[in-house]
Amino acid sequence: MKWDFSVIKTHNAINLKLSEVNLSGEQVKQLSIEELKNLEAVKDKIAEAETQLLNYQIRLESKYKDLRLQMICVVSVGFERVVWQTVK
Repeated sequence: MKWDFSVIKTHNAINLKLSEVNLSGEQVKQLSIEELKNLEAVKDKIAEAETQLLNYQIRLESKYKDLRLQMICVVSVGFERVVWQTVK
């Protein structure tokens, strides 16, 4: 069997405490994904994850030529919710 490593999925997961968004677990559960993404603390963590992934991309692509990466940043909000976004 031959493995195809032409597309590699990489992600960066960051945890966000409920206290950092000043909401309870129940309040977080009631929010839509778009509402979660618009919280300032979530925006900051997504930006942080994107920056880390882009730096990681540079290092990987300099070491491995012809690499196609699919990058996803993931932010968990407490144990209740997860927000993700593809990085381009």
